[in-house]
Amino acid sequence: MLYEEENVFYAFCPALDLYGYGTSEDEAKQSFEISLSEFIKYTLHKGTLNTVLTSLGWKIKSGKKEVYTPPTVKHLLSRNADYGKIMQSHSFKQVMQDIVIPAC
Repeated sequence: MLYEEENVFYAFCPALDLYGYGTSEDEAKQSFEISLSEFIKYTLHKGTLNTVLTSLGWKIKSGKKEVYTPPTVKHLLSRNADYGKIMQSHSFKQVMQDIVIPAC
């Protein structure tokens, strides 16, 4: 989701509890992409990606290819007070984007 607060633009992914920010939407998106990249690199390097995702409410189905299902909005709202505050007090744009996790 993209929103603005006090002349700062934020890109926030409640399913990963990650933010990016900047002086424009594009800058916030670029900042978010860096945060996401670092999150994936770090958790893959530490071998904790699935553990972290599960702790955030993701469902992971193992098989030939692992299938990752993000938490529901209801789950996110119950566990993330910031998400609820943003939804209640800001105009925001919802942005849907698939994320590809590299094979290890």
